[in-house]
Amino acid sequence: QAKKIGFEIIAHASGIVASAAVPVFAVCSKRYSAPGTIFMVHETSIWKWPGRETASDIRSQNELMGLIRERYLIKLENYSTLSKDEWGRMEGKTTWFSAEQAKEWGLVDEIE
Repeated sequence: QAKKIGFEIIAHASGIVASAAVPVFAVCSKRYSAPGTIFMVHETSIWKWPGRETASDIRSQNELMGLIRERYLIKLENYSTLSKDEWGRMEGKTTWFSAEQAKEWGLVDEIE
């Protein structure tokens, strides 16, 4: 919403940018990364405290996981040069990548 009303959102990555932080980083107006930054994408997951669940709960959670995955991949496709299928292959096996690779793939604007 901030971008829609004219705000410029600038992201500076350092250390590790992983999981749900990757699409958050991706949608920023300007994306800077320290040279040693490592990025990671992985399959959508859900963490739950032990408890009781019905079959319909599990089916519902599966639907949610599919929706989250779809949104995750579309954001990455829209804010990089890689396709949804390419991101899907990387996300499906947990993929770690460097700032240089992220820049090559259009996910980082500048390494500084």
